[in-house]
Amino acid sequence: MDNFLKRVKQALQGRFIQHVRYATPEEAASLGFSYKPLLILLDDGNWLFASADDEGNEAGALFTSIEGLETIGVMR
Repeated sequence: MDNFLKRVKQALQGRFIQHVRYATPEEAASLGFSYKPLLILLDDGNWLFASADDEGNEAGALFTSIEGLETIGVMR
């Protein structure tokens, strides 16, 4: 697990969010999702989004510690 965490840190630490939007219906369908997840574009061109599980079975909500924005849900 330490090696995995090291890879995650290398990929994410120091990155900046460049853009935030919900997936288009076509993007969601290409992932096999019936819901549209929030997409977070990083400054290195990579995207982040939440999935219901680690097999990518459905879009998932993002949970945050931001006051008043504790949950960012999927679009149905």
